[in-house]
Amino acid sequence: MRTVLTRPNDPSVHYMVVRSGQDQFGTWFTQERNVLTDYRRLFGDELPILGGISMAVDSKQKCLKAPSLFGPITFRSESQLEKES
Repeated sequence: MRTVLTRPNDPSVHYMVVRSGQDQFGTWFTQERNVLTDYRRLFGDELPILGGISMAVDSKQKCLKAPSLFGPITFRSESQLEKES
């Protein structure tokens, strides 16, 4: 698993680093995640009704620019993924 951080003032909020580093700077990526698997790794429980999921690019600590584009974002059930395979 990648680096996972917990918000100090709210332990219910976790940050999961999916990509890091400059080795592929300037390259655009398509990223797929199994949100249910990620949730189970973090919390060990079944997924409740979520209040939200956020995505961010953070380069403040290095004083760098990090252009980003999010979208489209699609959530599919495991049965939908099996049908597509």
